[in-house]
This record gives sequence, C-alpha cells and structure tokens, in this order.
Amino acid sequence: MVAFTLSWDSVNTLFVRHADAEPSSDDFKRLLSVEGKRQASLAARALTEFDLSTYRVFVSPASRTVETWEIFCEVLNLPPSFVIDASLYSEDARYYLDLILANGQENLVIVGHNPAISQALTELTKRQIGLKPAEWVLVNYSPSEMTAETIAHHSRAEN
Repeated sequence: MVAFTLSWDSVNTLFVRHADAEPSSDDFKRLLSVEGKRQASLAARALTEFDLSTYRVFVSPASRTVETWEIFCEVLNLPPSFVIDASLYSEDARYYLDLILANGQENLVIVGHNPAISQALTELTKRQIGLKPAEWVLVNYSPSEMTAETIAHHSRAEN
C-alpha cells in the first residue's frame, strides 16, 4: 500500500476502536486485558507506513481508550499528546462527525467506542463498517464534496 497524499480540499481521519478490556463493574475505568495490549500493538504496527505525526488526536477519557492510544504512540514513536474529549465516551455518531467538521482541514485521529464510532464510519463512507476492538479505519473526507473514501482498514483477522 502506498501512503496517501492529501488533496487541498480533503482531510484524513483515522478512526480507532479501543482494544479488548478487562471486565469491571466500572465501565469507565476498565483497563486493557493482556490480549487487548497485544491487539493494540499489532494494530499500531499496521499503521507504520502512515505519518500520523501531524494529526490532531482526540481520545475518549475511558481508561481503555487512553491506554490503547498510548500503545499506538509507543509503537509508532509518536509523542503521547492528545486531547481528552469526554463526549467521545457518551455521545452518538453525530458527535464524531461534528468533531471532524469542526476541525476543518486538520487530519484527525479519533479513539472511541462502539456503537458510535462504527455508526459514524458507516454514515461517512456510506458503507457498513463495524469496528471490533483494536480495529481502525483511515478515511479521506472531502467536506466540500460531502464524500468519503476508505484509504486503509486494519482488521483483527489480519493479526
């Protein structure tokens, strides 16, 4: 796969669903399982050909999403800087899409949860995309044309 070059009127958004987490009575504080840590590492390795260093990163405050992105940063040698966005934990797909629009021409990473993240992808790409834990999709979106194209998709089946 060849790295994608942005056109003037489009942006890339990387949608990442958190990896598998341990069971807990407090959903918000669930940490990644041993398998989830492995999944996150493998998923991140599948992104090595993409330069994410200029992307603005938004992460749900839930422990499992923060931990997933921290593993991505370690594997990809990215600075562990990101914006905690509480609404990514509780809001629906519309919020995810509004976040993209609100950030104009910035390339984004959004690390979040189902069902909202998969619903946002389906709405944006007009294709049924259901992300499993530790899966990601890189989408190129043109706000001026209201079109989106899936550039790359990492499935756990590829691990």
